[in-house]
Amino acid sequence: MAKTLIKNAEIITAKDTDKYYIGILDDTIQVISKEVPQGYEDAQVIDAEGKIAVPGMVNTHTHAAMTLLRSYADDMVLMDWLQNKIWPAEDGLTDDDIYWGTMLSIAEMLKTGTTCFADMYFAMNQYLKVLLHTHRHHAIQYRPVLSLL
Repeated sequence: MAKTLIKNAEIITAKDTDKYYIGILDDTIQVISKEVPQGYEDAQVIDAEGKIAVPGMVNTHTHAAMTLLRSYADDMVLMDWLQNKIWPAEDGLTDDDIYWGTMLSIAEMLKTGTTCFADMYFAMNQYLKVLLHTHRHHAIQYRPVLSLL
């Protein structure tokens, strides 16, 4: 079991500006304390002086593969942007494009502290391949959306 001890962390959700210790066992936070926690004498130590600890971010609405279309046709009215730029561009996307766009998006989310996301896009088979290839913990619910229009 790998032990990590983060010291001198200012916790953004705390009501004070004191420094804390965060004890982690494998990939799970076990203890947050103002004192050195017992059992972490042989842990890998990370000094968080000048840093803050924040909860993981949750992205509740994403189209991960659209990362590939970032900055494509900016500064347009929504329906003009969708109908004349995005939807035609999406018509040209291949399964491989969707796979790698989703992979890029997940890498960016992991790097920036996103711990959970809800994705909605087409070609979910490619999305599922990415999840299997990244070997991460995933909760997947697939529910088609009924359009009443």
